Amino acid sequence: MKTYSLLILFIGFWHPLSAEAQVITGRAHVIDGDTIEIQRNKIRLYAIDAFESKQICKISEKSYLCGNKSAWYLDTLINSRTVICKGKDKDRYGRIIADCAIGNLNLNEAMVRAGWALAYRKYSGKYISSEVSAINARAGAWQGQFVAPWDYRQNKTNFYPRDQSGNSSNFMATKPNQAFKSCKEARNHGMSRIPKNDPRYNPKLDGDKDGIACE
Repeated sequence: MKTYSLLILFIGFWHPLSAEAQVITGRAHVIDGDTIEIQRNKIRLYAIDAFESKQICKISEKSYLCGNKSAWYLDTLINSRTVICKGKDKDRYGRIIADCAIGNLNLNEAMVRAGWALAYRKYSGKYISSEVSAINARAGAWQGQFVAPWDYRQNKTNFYPRDQSGNSSNFMATKPNQAFKSCKEARNHGMSRIPKNDPRYNPKLDGDKDGIACE
């Protein structure tokens, strides 16, 4: 019985911290458009992907530093106020993955709705509706063209949104409220892995019926 108790204690002691929900509260330092630091805890905003610090986007063929713009907008949202972050997992860099808010303002959602971050479909469809709102409003980077952050990190240079011929186009080419007719059409718009709760999801393109089309 004693051995069994010690075993339970050992397992509990070595249980990873990532399995326990954490609440971190305090003044936040903005690192980039989806990363902040509170009391030496680096926090990655859940389910969004913002433009990288040195990333360049275009409006009417004029280039600008959208990565800097993204970080600046997040800093403006926070405005030296107390931030509350709730998360339980960590990414490969040791950052806590969390939803962060100031009162009723969800910072993750606000960044996507403002067009300075994208819904990170690879991990969640939580903020897709907010992205559709940003597209329709031509908010933030949706005023022009950009490389999706996940593509930028892989040194891909195809600008998005794009029209069906593959040429750079305005955001209306994405048809945000219409389902794609083919995966080729989706790829021409810079899209892949389209989850079921995305208005552009077409069940006919979901071959394995797992809720994600054009994988």
